[in-house]
Amino acid sequence: MDDDLKRSVTTGETWIRLAFILLFAMVVQVVELLLAVIAIVQWLFLLFTRAPSDRLSDFGDDLTVFNYQIWQYMTQNSNERPWPFAPWPYSTEGLDNEGPESVASPTPAPAAPSGAEPATPAEPPAAPVAEAEPEASEAPEEPASRDEDPKPAS
Repeated sequence: MDDDLKRSVTTGETWIRLAFILLFAMVVQVVELLLAVIAIVQWLFLLFTRAPSDRLSDFGDDLTVFNYQIWQYMTQNSNERPWPFAPWPYSTEGLDNEGPESVASPTPAPAAPSGAEPATPAEPPAAPVAEAEPEASEAPEEPASRDEDPKPAS
């Protein structure tokens, strides 16, 4: 038997990884069931409240990142074991997230009552912008045509 193959077969690390793969194979089934339940509950939220639940959206994002990390470990693309052996994966660490605001509302927002001004978000006042003075080494601007006089320097 080849030495590398013998070492691979007899080392405990290889067999421990197999045990974790089997464990995470069961965990991924539960996670995918939870994601299906979340999808149905989110649809119900959309049906009755016209908006998905923010908390469920965040939890669903976290679960999808967790599911991704499990598959990365099981397919040998990562050596880091997923939660509970690592910190819980929050969605900001993993996949791109557009959030619940990306779900289009089936009806337009109600119009403002007549006679009332529409609400506008308050914007902070703009900071004054200081204009840079030209350096002494810069040449004055050339006139657009030869007939025009150059602008006097101020």
